[in-house]
Parts: sequence; structure tokens; C-alpha cells
Amino acid sequence: MSHDQVQGFISAATAVANPQNQPTETADEPKVPFQSPLRLTGTQEKKMLDHAFNRLKDLDWQTGRNQTLAPSWWMNMAPSANAMLSSQGLYAPDTWMGKRARADASFYNDVSWRPYTMQPDNIFLSSNIPIPVTRRICRQMIARAQNSFFGSDPWFSVDPAPVAERNVVPGQEGQNEDMADQIERFVRFKLKEANSKEDKKRAIARALILGECAVKTSYVVRDQIFNVEAQVLVDVEGSPVRDANGNHITPDDKWEDANDGMGTQVLSKDRMTVKPDAPVFQKMPLDRRQVLFEGAKSQVIYYKDFLCPLTAEDVQTADCCIHLYDKPVMEFVDLIVKRGMISDTTEERMNTARKMVSLIKTISEN
Repeated sequence: MSHDQVQGFISAATAVANPQNQPTETADEPKVPFQSPLRLTGTQEKKMLDHAFNRLKDLDWQTGRNQTLAPSWWMNMAPSANAMLSSQGLYAPDTWMGKRARADASFYNDVSWRPYTMQPDNIFLSSNIPIPVTRRICRQMIARAQNSFFGSDPWFSVDPAPVAERNVVPGQEGQNEDMADQIERFVRFKLKEANSKEDKKRAIARALILGECAVKTSYVVRDQIFNVEAQVLVDVEGSPVRDANGNHITPDDKWEDANDGMGTQVLSKDRMTVKPDAPVFQKMPLDRRQVLFEGAKSQVIYYKDFLCPLTAEDVQTADCCIHLYDKPVMEFVDLIVKRGMISDTTEERMNTARKMVSLIKTISEN
């Protein structure tokens, strides 16, 4: 999100999120818009944000991302200044990100960087014709690697542990095999639904082009909200009656005897909600959520959007790993509502929006 977008969002949302009768935050109140197991004071939260942004700045310089972010960053490289910049460790083409950017451009037959990143008086200043032999070899290796892993279908299988390596209860010899078969069929279905094969093929290609590839696995939920009109159970005041799980009750829901000796009936799906003596159903608009996809998905991260310390032994033990991406601010409010971090009420949404605006102010001024 750009600075102008942040300021525009703040101006538009402040009046709604923080009306005149809304109490302002105290100096030590955290600005996090939702609660989590990590509970910090306002001072601790500020220190954590400052550390995160300072670490981002350090890694930005360490990897050379700040020098190679523009698509044609090498146009700023003057051949006469190469020796001086290289001696100071500031020469962009020699940075970690600079080397990856040159390899990425070369694979797509773009060698416009050569006249600017070589030593003065190099041959590419007068003749810069590409000979894509290396690219052809790289493409062949990509095809061979992809065919090796995904040339046959199915490419994923689950096998039970050998009998010698597990304790088998007498009479249950075949249960492990049946469980492995069920897991295999379910996982194959989810991998196909997530288009996992194509994502992993892209990861192999990027790894062979750049030397490595960062892949991010996350739990993805794609859904859509729509309105329907349905009959729901209401109380004497006309307000909808919800079950123990917060869902509306319709005429199609089943009731059963509570076995309390008084003839009381309860809702079958929660066995807690008591049936009224004279149930009244009314038509009203309801919000419904349809899940289009839900499951784990691994996606290739653009190499200039991923930062990791170059001195770390591996990604798992690195003190900081950063993935930079764009996301509309208000999507976070909807996301934390769907995840149950806050209740879906006007008061909770307004309070969350107010804290989100305050947090954006802090970040935009950093």
C-alpha cells in the first residue's frame, strides 16, 4: 500500500472508526486490532514494530534488494564507476539479489544489463548479441526434473509402515492398510484441487534458473458471501433465535426428546436449544457463506519479495524471514471476523477498524 493510499484510507475511515464519543487510546494501549496469545503493552508493541522495520531495512541492504528493485536497475550502473563501487561493497550486480536478477533476465533472453555491469570498455558496449546456449541447457534440465517428479500420474502415494517396524494388534492386521488407502485418496483429491502439481513445477523451474526458490505453504480459504431469504425461528420480539453454535434455526431442523421426564424437546444438532411451546417462523434475509476451496496451498514467492539473512544456516533457524506482499487493509478485518478472532457485530467491527486505523497511522509515519 502506497503512502497516498494510506493517507486516503485514514481520512475516509477516521470519522467512522473513531467518532467523537469514542474514547481515545491511552499511551500504553496496544494498537493490535485483534487479540492473540501474544499479549503486549503499547510500549512493547512499539519496540517490536521498530525492531521489525529496522530488520527489514538491514536485510534490504544486505541482499541488495533496494538497489535492484526496479526492472531496469542496471541502467544506473556507469561502467566507469564499477571499480569504486565494487571496492566499497556497494556494487549492485555483485549483491545476492543482483546476481539473481541477472540470471532471471538472461533466462528470458534479456542481456541489456551486460554493457552497464561489466568493466569499462567492455565488448558489450558495441556488440550485445545474445547466444542463449545456457538458457537452452537450463530449459532442458527444467524439463527433465519436472518429468522425473511429475511425469506419471498419480505422483503421490501413501504406504503403511512395514509389519516389522510397527506393533500390530492381533485381529487388526489390515487396518493400517485401509487407513493408508483412505489418506492417500483424500490427499490426492486435495492436491489436485489445490493445483499442487503446477505450483511445484514452477518451483522447480525457478530453482534451476535462480539457484533456489522460496515456496510458501499456507492454509487458504476462498469463499463468497451471498444473501438468501429463509424462514427462521424468532422469539416474541421478532429477533432470530440461534442455536448453541450461533446458527439460525429453520423449519427443516429436527427436534428430539430431552429425556428429562417433562416432555421437553431440544434441537437435534446441538442437543441444547429448547423448543418453544409455540414456535414462530418468519422470512428474513440471511447472509450465507459458500466455501469454494479450503486447504493447504504451496505457492512460489517472487524472489525480490522474500528476504532472509544470508548468514543463516537455513530458513528454519533464521532469526527473521520476510515476505512482502500487497493486501487491501479492510480484508484483514473480514479475515479476522471469519477466523473467529472477533465477533461479527457492529461494535466489534468498529472497534477493530479504529485500532486498524491507529496502527496504519503508526506504520505510515515510520
